[in-house]
Amino acid sequence: MTWQELGSAGLEKKVNGFFAQAQFCEAYIKKSDRMQMQAPVQSVSVCFTVTPRNSATKSDELQCEIRERLLRNGEAMVNYATVDDRIVIRLILLNPETSNEQLEKLFVRMVEVADEIENQ
Repeated sequence: MTWQELGSAGLEKKVNGFFAQAQFCEAYIKKSDRMQMQAPVQSVSVCFTVTPRNSATKSDELQCEIRERLLRNGEAMVNYATVDDRIVIRLILLNPETSNEQLEKLFVRMVEVADEIENQ
């Protein structure tokens, strides 16, 4: 249906936009002192972790709790995955309405949520 509506060129443009957003996310995360890429970007999938401030915080539990709070509060729908036996946040970029500004705000919010969890 999408291909029929957009045509080949339109669909290609949309898909390339998703790939560009994944690259944007990777660059943002690599510049962050609180987040780390955990796998190379694979098409529209970005796997990363929010680094705990407290060395006593278990990273796997932190990633799961960040995801759960964002979902429970209706702020964002991200998932998690296992990469090299570690839990990571997995962001899939397939919404054409999502802007880079919104992604930046999501990353900022993830770090805020991580801090909230660690300060409890």
